Amino acid sequence: MSFVTKGISSLMLGLILTFLPIFAQGQAELEAEIVEILEQSAVKGAGIVVVENGDPAIEVYWGEANVEMGKPVDATTVFRAGSISKNVTSLLALRLIEDGRLDANAEITDIAPEIEIQNDWQDTAPVRVIHLLEHTAGLPGSTYREYAENKADATPQDYLDTIGKLKTRWPPGSLYSYSNAGHTVLARVMGQATGTSFDQLVQDQVFTPLGMQSASFLTYGNDGSRIAKSYNLSGQEQPGWEMLIRPSGALTTTPMDLAKLVQLYARSEAGVEDGFLSSEALARMRGSEASAAADAGIGDGAYGFGTFAFIVEGTTFYGHWGKTEGFRANLGYLPGTGDGFVIILNVVDERAANALRSAIAKYLTGDATPAAGLEFDVFDRNMNEDKAGAYVLATHEQPLRAWLFKALDQRRIEMTDEGLMVRGVGQLAPPATMFRPVRAGGFAADGVPIATAAFYEMDGKTYWIDGDAYIKASGFEAWFRGAIIPAALIVSLIALLHGPVWGIMGMLGRGPTGQGLWVRSALLVSGLGFLATTALFVNFALLGDWSALGIVGQPRLVSVLMAVTSIVAVIGGIAALIFTARKAVTDPSLFLIYAIPASIVLGVFALLWVFVGWFPLMTWGW
Repeated sequence: MSFVTKGISSLMLGLILTFLPIFAQGQAELEAEIVEILEQSAVKGAGIVVVENGDPAIEVYWGEANVEMGKPVDATTVFRAGSISKNVTSLLALRLIEDGRLDANAEITDIAPEIEIQNDWQDTAPVRVIHLLEHTAGLPGSTYREYAENKADATPQDYLDTIGKLKTRWPPGSLYSYSNAGHTVLARVMGQATGTSFDQLVQDQVFTPLGMQSASFLTYGNDGSRIAKSYNLSGQEQPGWEMLIRPSGALTTTPMDLAKLVQLYARSEAGVEDGFLSSEALARMRGSEASAAADAGIGDGAYGFGTFAFIVEGTTFYGHWGKTEGFRANLGYLPGTGDGFVIILNVVDERAANALRSAIAKYLTGDATPAAGLEFDVFDRNMNEDKAGAYVLATHEQPLRAWLFKALDQRRIEMTDEGLMVRGVGQLAPPATMFRPVRAGGFAADGVPIATAAFYEMDGKTYWIDGDAYIKASGFEAWFRGAIIPAALIVSLIALLHGPVWGIMGMLGRGPTGQGLWVRSALLVSGLGFLATTALFVNFALLGDWSALGIVGQPRLVSVLMAVTSIVAVIGGIAALIFTARKAVTDPSLFLIYAIPASIVLGVFALLWVFVGWFPLMTWGW
């Protein structure tokens, strides 16, 4: 060995020995912070792996995998990873595409003609493989019925046979909307293209080459005793969901095996080639090429192949999240650095998940110099003035709830000299945010290092794309959608409170008679129906846990009662409108000062429910 080589070796050894204690101290501090976050949370058990320079650097296994049995989480504990399954299914598709066994631009009906999709744009915009990968096929998300269906190891064809014909909601290849159906259909297409079942394909093409020995999409692919139990925020155990959409959400794995995906992705552009896939192919997973977002120049900030960008502590990570039956999983990485993380919790505690992501992101980025900032463009206010106004959510994943979220999630866009001021309107809308034009295309929100938003024109309508798409609406339409729900609930509550008063007056012989009695009765019945339906829907179908979703997905007491009360609400509302109109003509009185606006609100709300398919509200349908 030459003196120069010896000198360099000695210098490197000295640097390692100097900084090793510092690295170890940083790791110990992060581990302590992770444990502190978990101890202050509702989480029962967790598995966390932090990857640095392409290798696992920190492993934390905390809490209990099974509370009743007192079984601790360890390195062999298997968790459900939820929608991170889509990342694996997409990775499989990418391997087949690069091998020439699958064409990303092929029409799916050419490969699997047995798949029935009602597509009104078939001649100009057929559903292609790439649309399934990028969630731009226009297919709906999961229905409540799907949550209620429990069939172990269901095949993609089992899903298609059960659900029947699918239907696109807009031209495929345009608007993004998250869809569990998409990757399940994709699994069927891959099976037909190769003549091999999905489970065999993913084992041969992904799990075995990457050494993911614990990973499986099969319900009993793992030793059942190793699979962690999951719990809700109150500590109640959640039943397992044997989902029909297995390629979209049934992945089970240890955190360390899941971290092998992080190793693959995070080092893919750091000069490491392992023969699994080219760096160019892996980079293709990040961002869209076949969507309205891509057309608008923000493909890098849109959903790609089972991968999306998310911001933690001002840094752009890529990966996927998952949530199912009490499990919350996160996979994130920094391309070209070899750094990333896996977080899996057996309780969906979002506060804990956010805190863990934040702590890990701070550790991984440290004092690193931020990447070069975005190059902003000069904003031409006059050219965009016609795009100012109200926008309502147009791409909610579940058609049954789409009308509701058009009221709960709206945007109001105002033009300023610097860019767009986007204000959230509705209970689910975010706070006001400034968006500035980026020279490469699209708009970036303050504090966000990538462009994620843009305007898009389709069929003479203007959309604001920021993840989901919001369609421009008139000021009256937006106001009406936002006002009708609280107005109807307030009037319903007033009518319900008036009920005992009218009853007492009747017992005293001073109660309403004739048409006045019919008006009051109709208002009371309608109000009771609306309040009951809303309470049941919010408690079980909107805010309910996985057990509740399964309950309303089948004809059970709660779901049938919801259907009955919706019928009562609509009939009562329309009756109130008719009876009040007749009384106003034949018997005007001071009571009409209340009855006329009340009946109009409830009558219009009833007609809205008829129009959107909530008469009756049958949550167990497909």
